[in-house]
Amino acid sequence: MEKMLAKTLNGLKEITSDGDKAFNIVNVGGVFEERVTFNKPATLSELKELNRYHLPSDYYEFLKITNGLSLFEDKYEGITLGGAVCQIYSIKMVLKNKALFDESWVPILYLRDLGTIFINDERFQQHQNYLSYPGIEADKYFKYSFSDWLVHFIGCNGNQFWAL
Repeated sequence: MEKMLAKTLNGLKEITSDGDKAFNIVNVGGVFEERVTFNKPATLSELKELNRYHLPSDYYEFLKITNGLSLFEDKYEGITLGGAVCQIYSIKMVLKNKALFDESWVPILYLRDLGTIFINDERFQQHQNYLSYPGIEADKYFKYSFSDWLVHFIGCNGNQFWAL
C-alpha cells in the first residue's frame, strides 16, 4: 500500500500545485473549498530522531514525502471552518507531543473534533493492529496500516470512513 500512498500524495500535490491552489469537493451539506499544506520531506537526521520507537515503514515513507501534512483546510461559502480536518504531525511535533504520553504511544496526527491518533509501537512490534482510534476511543485499533488508513481518509474527503 506504500505505493498507493505515494500515488495519492503525489496526486494531491499535482491538483493543488504543491498546496498552492485550493480545490472543491462535494461533501455533506454542499460544496467546500479545500486546501492542503505539504511540508518539506524529512531529512535523514530528522528520521533518525524517531529510531528509539518501533514504527511502520509506511509511516517513514510518508515522512520522506512530506514531514507533516495539513489535510482539508476547509471553507464553506467563504467562511473558514476552524483549521484542518486532519493535521499529521511533523517529526518535531511528534517528539514534542510524545513527552505527554506513555512510552508505547506515539502521537502522529490530530483529527479536528475527534482527537489524536497514535501508533502503539508495542502492538506494532507484536504484529497486532497498532493504529488507534482518535480521542476517547484510543483503546480501539484500526485494522488498517497507516498508509491504508490515510489513503481511505483522503479518498473519503476527510470523512470518518470507519464510522459509516
